[in-house]
Amino acid sequence: MSVAVIIPVRNMADTLERAVTSAAGADEIHVIDDASDDNISEVMPRLPLRVTYWRWPVKSRCHLAAQRTVYEATKCRHIIGMGADDVLMPGFVDAVRKHADAPVIFTDYAVADNDGNVLDGVSQEVAEATTLTAKQMRARLCSDRNATESGIGSSLRSDVADWLWQHQWEVMGPHMDSIGYAAAAATFGCLLLPFVGAVYTYGRTSFGRDNMKTAEDFRRVGGICRHWLATVGMDDATTRALCLKRCHVTWS
Repeated sequence: MSVAVIIPVRNMADTLERAVTSAAGADEIHVIDDASDDNISEVMPRLPLRVTYWRWPVKSRCHLAAQRTVYEATKCRHIIGMGADDVLMPGFVDAVRKHADAPVIFTDYAVADNDGNVLDGVSQEVAEATTLTAKQMRARLCSDRNATESGIGSSLRSDVADWLWQHQWEVMGPHMDSIGYAAAAATFGCLLLPFVGAVYTYGRTSFGRDNMKTAEDFRRVGGICRHWLATVGMDDATTRALCLKRCHVTWS
């Protein structure tokens, strides 16, 4: 089964080669350059792997929505999204290929600073590959378990990615991946794998990173996420749990 890796980037030439190299096992690697003005054009020719390079000549108004064209272009069975300063761990792509029938795949992931120093780790808390039905995933989300669902160390089956785009998951902005992946798993089921699949670089200048700073920011985006979850038919309990875990908002 085929696997694609999609890497959006803006002005991150220094880390792009590392990210692409870590995705070497994929059948397709796509780099989406959102009108960078650094030296990415010099980096691309020296990449050691075949990469499909998409460049938007003018910065997109919404860098999240701008990725849709690339998601729809791939013919691969599963799609891994990653940041240009993140790293996929050895064996992750092969694991996705092995479990390509799973709607959503989650692994553990590590959190590192810009120098590569590991700061923390996030675990799915399973000892072996564990399949969850949609009902089981909703129960997990509503429990007091850590909010480990996100796009880091995760993969979407292509038809599930299509479902998310059809429901305009990009409107959730910084919570597009965390709530989007969780909602997909709560709708279609998922697979949890007990190993570190990726390293997430926690850098405030990273492309597309969460820029919410105030309580009002969280309330505003939380309201958007609540509305989006309603449009995909999510039940009230799961909606409340996700908005509390990810947006730190609740309502009476």
